[in-house]
Amino acid sequence: MSELEERFETFYVLNKYDLGIKTNIFRLVAFQKQLGIKDNEPVSMVVDYQHVFNGFTAIKQGLFDRIDLSVVWRERQSSAVCILCGKS
Repeated sequence: MSELEERFETFYVLNKYDLGIKTNIFRLVAFQKQLGIKDNEPVSMVVDYQHVFNGFTAIKQGLFDRIDLSVVWRERQSSAVCILCGKS
């Protein structure tokens, strides 16, 4: 994850959940249902609570591109001017 830290510094929060804790298993099952995750992989990563990368291969192939797109989207949102209220 050092590449993640180098490329995105403060643009992310990495949440880790210990599956040895029963409540985290319930959290995982609910999250999998909500996002439509059907395959059981040893690791999953989710960007912006909606873009799922399930398994090492999916993470390697798509995680950084998705984060790049999400960072650009957030930067555009933060610089957009609210037409109705006149605030930026």
